[in-house]
Amino acid sequence: MTAPASIRTIDLAELPGCQPYTHHRVMRVRQAFDNLTLIEFLSLYHPPTLKSDWEQWIDTAAITLNGERVSANQTVSAGQRFEQTTLGVVEPEVARRIEILHEDKWLLVVDKPAPMAVHPSGRFNRNTLTELLKPYFPGETLRVAHRLDANTQGVMVLCRTREAASIVQPQFEQRTAAKQYIAHVKGTPAWHTHACQLPICKAAEASDASDTIGARIVAPDGQPAHTDLEVIEKLDNGDSLVQASPITGRTNQIRVHLWALGHPILGDPLYLPGGQLGTQQTLSVEDPCMRLRAQRLTIRHPSDGSPVTYESRAAFR
Repeated sequence: MTAPASIRTIDLAELPGCQPYTHHRVMRVRQAFDNLTLIEFLSLYHPPTLKSDWEQWIDTAAITLNGERVSANQTVSAGQRFEQTTLGVVEPEVARRIEILHEDKWLLVVDKPAPMAVHPSGRFNRNTLTELLKPYFPGETLRVAHRLDANTQGVMVLCRTREAASIVQPQFEQRTAAKQYIAHVKGTPAWHTHACQLPICKAAEASDASDTIGARIVAPDGQPAHTDLEVIEKLDNGDSLVQASPITGRTNQIRVHLWALGHPILGDPLYLPGGQLGTQQTLSVEDPCMRLRAQRLTIRHPSDGSPVTYESRAAFR
């Protein structure tokens, strides 16, 4: 069955991350990083951060271990937990309206706006979907069932119980959930349908690519990736609307595949026309939106296993 349209709207009068606060980040040393120097560990822990920034934070005691100062060249051990303290953090603004498409005792389905990160990471901790929803679902732990980029709007499923998560999350991991996206792309593809199976890797891992923040590219030795594409409308201005159904779930997969095929998504700050990579990851609320929407999602409901489809009602702003 298809779920009904939006049942209510959450309008966010306040964005808690926009008020200055002190942020504490715990960075746990995994076994793979055992016996590295601290600066080596930190550089691998979050590659987009410059080494010089890590060194400055170490020198100013913004990074500590058990409350004590540390040095860049000390050896780290698996299991250690370093803490980074940042004063006066103010996060960028994000979208302020969240549409609730469906809710029951098992699931919460939202029409995620953009820009908005799903969970705390990088520059966003309090201005994220899961954190912004907490006051409206007190006492609950909303578990993310799948991923959407901060710049991507559309259907997003969160599980309201541990049991629901144990049933729904494997559907995405095992690729039994059916996902369809709509992308407004530059130009008109020569094909009507296309099964794109170009492998994808991190740009930083490719010898001919710059270390752009979080970027992925197509490379022969990348991870297997498969997106089914179909042109659904050719626009008067020479652009096109493409339906994209990802079979695998690589980071930025739809964006990378369309970019590699010469039809980048309009408004994408990272995958630019002409095969160029940008230097911006997340758009601001003032920027034109990235024109990629998670349009339709079909899963088996955790209550009885029956298939249910949720569909976005949003339009590109």
